[in-house]
Amino acid sequence: MLLAQITIPLIFGFFILTKHILDNVLISDKPPICKHVETSQDINQEAFTNHTWYSQYQQEVMYQNRSSFYCVTATYNLEPERKVPFFNGNVISVYNYGNFHRVNGKPVNTKNQTILCARQPNNDDPSKLLVGVCNLPNLFTGKYWIIGYGPKNPPYEWLVVSGGQPHNKYPDGCTTQINKTNNAGLWIFSRTPSMNKTNLENAKLLLKNKGYTLSQLIRVEQDKCNYKDAFIK
Repeated sequence: MLLAQITIPLIFGFFILTKHILDNVLISDKPPICKHVETSQDINQEAFTNHTWYSQYQQEVMYQNRSSFYCVTATYNLEPERKVPFFNGNVISVYNYGNFHRVNGKPVNTKNQTILCARQPNNDDPSKLLVGVCNLPNLFTGKYWIIGYGPKNPPYEWLVVSGGQPHNKYPDGCTTQINKTNNAGLWIFSRTPSMNKTNLENAKLLLKNKGYTLSQLIRVEQDKCNYKDAFIK
């Protein structure tokens, strides 16, 4: 019985590790049919983290489908005490939030539940982050790239984030993987729950210019949200 208790978690852990590595190898081996995406390396990280971001449009990923596209927020907080295994670089605490099935429905996550860690592998590039569970090493994280924002100088009003380089081809462009965990996700964020028309048009234009399709983006409902138990700043 003891051997089984030890062996089963080891086999499961090996399976997860193998799947993660194979997923990334398969992605990296795909021919470059999509436009290479440049990130926004000049973004001011302090300005990026000094307020909550409200999702306006996003793609489905394995850990968040359209049933929870209500009142979605992401708050990034600089907490010097936050650490992750085998990594000595910059770490940002990530507080995600949303509601199931309706506005002000059951919370997907609250400020007192799961906190993720965004790691900055390159000290000179704050636009390329790796996000994952804080007690796991960087190998088990997903790419989180800031590929556009506006206006040019802080305070920023909108933000576009991609889950790494897009590889999935559609008739009108490319995007990241759908319903996956890694190399997945695309988000348009606003500094306020309601995004003005000009900012939304600028964000969508940026995506089109970078070769993305907008066809997989789903609108997130933010009207009349009370963000109960969310970390908002």
